[in-house]
Amino acid sequence: MKKIVNSVSKRNKNRGKQVERKVAKLLGGKRIGTMGGEDIAMDKYSVEVKSRKKISVVDRFEKMVKNKEKIQEIEVKRSVLDRWWEQAMKHAESKEPVLVCHVMNSKRYYAVVSLELFKKLAGIEDE
Repeated sequence: MKKIVNSVSKRNKNRGKQVERKVAKLLGGKRIGTMGGEDIAMDKYSVEVKSRKKISVVDRFEKMVKNKEKIQEIEVKRSVLDRWWEQAMKHAESKEPVLVCHVMNSKRYYAVVSLELFKKLAGIEDE
């Protein structure tokens, strides 16, 4: 049993590294990938990458779009997304944290940023 668990764990780590390399290439960043630090380093941004079979908030959003529902607030339990965001913020230090979520076996990548960063990128000034 232990051998099977180690094999699955090793396969997941290798898949994670592969996704990190792909995201680093897409963003023009450098994959750091060390345990306990940022996954991808960029000048202004610290990128944390997560790849899972299913990401519930992403899955719900895609269903709303597919069904042409009005985009509404999605209730997310304090769990995975919060933990990932906290990890991204912790590793960011003086940079802006960015969380990239990838759905396995797809070409879909989603970036999560703070609202303040989004406003800055969109050129929206505070009133």
